[in-house]
Amino acid sequence: MLGLVTSLICLICGAAYIYLRRRYRYWKNLGIPGPEPRMILGNMKDLYCLKSTEPDMMQEWYTEYRKEPYIGYYNFWKPTLFVLDPELTKAITEVDFNHFTDHPSIITAAETDSALDSLFTMKGLRWKLKRQIFSKLFSPKKLRDLSNILEQHNDTLLKAIDEELKSADEIELMGIFEQHIVKIITSFLYSIDSYHNRERHTKLLQLSDIFARPAGTTTLRFLFFTVFPNLYAKLGLSALPSAFWDYFTHFTHDLLYSRKEVNVEHDDLVALIEKMQKGLVSEKIDHHEAVGHMFTFFVAAQDTTMTTLSHALYQLSLHPEIQEKLRTEIDSVLDGKDSITYDDINQMNYLDDVINETLRMFPLLGVLKRTCTEPYKINDKFTIPKGMDISLPAYSFHTDPEYYPEPEKFLPERFSDAGKAQALFMPFGKGPRTCIGIRFAYISMKTLIAKVVSEYFILPGTKTRNPLQLDTRTFFITVHPIDGLHVKLKKRSNL
Repeated sequence: MLGLVTSLICLICGAAYIYLRRRYRYWKNLGIPGPEPRMILGNMKDLYCLKSTEPDMMQEWYTEYRKEPYIGYYNFWKPTLFVLDPELTKAITEVDFNHFTDHPSIITAAETDSALDSLFTMKGLRWKLKRQIFSKLFSPKKLRDLSNILEQHNDTLLKAIDEELKSADEIELMGIFEQHIVKIITSFLYSIDSYHNRERHTKLLQLSDIFARPAGTTTLRFLFFTVFPNLYAKLGLSALPSAFWDYFTHFTHDLLYSRKEVNVEHDDLVALIEKMQKGLVSEKIDHHEAVGHMFTFFVAAQDTTMTTLSHALYQLSLHPEIQEKLRTEIDSVLDGKDSITYDDINQMNYLDDVINETLRMFPLLGVLKRTCTEPYKINDKFTIPKGMDISLPAYSFHTDPEYYPEPEKFLPERFSDAGKAQALFMPFGKGPRTCIGIRFAYISMKTLIAKVVSEYFILPGTKTRNPLQLDTRTFFITVHPIDGLHVKLKKRSNL
């Protein structure tokens, strides 16, 4: 009996080996170059061993195959196309978007993964309809409301900074802004006053921290889920820690129930979800999907805003001449006012350049992903088949000296020529699937940077690291420094 089992195992392993050997000849048979795969992991060894982030891994391929329009690699044993050509990138994301409307699939039928049932992962017509609905969250009126929310919280931010400065003249930017932005997001998305809901604020802050700085096991669990979603579903496993699912399930239920009880009208994310649950807009959604939207809008707004805001202020500490030029613009627009309005923000053009240059050097999405939804002929040599995943190297484009001269330097002025600099600029995605909350992010970041720069001089301190060492355990936003972003702040009124 033991011999039979042994023989069966050997037979299965042998068959798997032969299958993978043939599978790993897919790109060679087409005459398309690419890195040599390893058995089982394909070309993803460094990523799944947490030795490298995906943008860094693909930067090595980008450098090696720089003259190729595209190459092939293997995500485990799945052939994936890596595009290096700017014109082909533009075709995929914009010109011929109808062939590439979807992100790679990571959705399963498992109830524990409702947090992934979101606008980011939806496909085709379902995505298009939901995007039209959620775009109401970022209308001009709502963005003016956001400016009012930011203004209400500005004093709290300054008090928090001043409190930190009582014990030391240096602060860690990401930590202090994480707390502040959670308050802004909960007010904007859920109409929750964090001052009177401290328990909710604390819990959301904890979840934000887990998502932004996950343990290595959390990252591995999510990475493997993206490759084996059906296996996870069958085993009843969750892509993310159960803490997310458990909390946001109850959080969503409580907010929807409280709205019905008090019959209060709000113009926010909860109100939109309530209408969808009643079938008043688009198709009716269930609680499973409602939780997904509540979760993903929160983490998408929180981590992206906090990270870029902190990196921008860190860069200003290293470049006093840029900081002073920006301060001159801010002082000119505010003209002695303490408040910062929506109209003020829209006049701060150099501040836009500072943020864009920060996003160029530290893009939120270092690699963009698309799935081919209709066969797409590139040339006589290759047609992208339906269902193939495609990777686009945002970080590599952003740091290529051919497109951005002296890419290692922080030069906001390069964005004064918007047409040239914007051509391959894609920190929030590109084309119709550009992040729906991009205006939310810019208004939030511009307001907060303007407030800090108008009140403080930002200087490098003893804990300021240059260059930065980024954490390889993160899986969405891959530009988190291992030991944070530290700067020294000096009150302008004290000098």
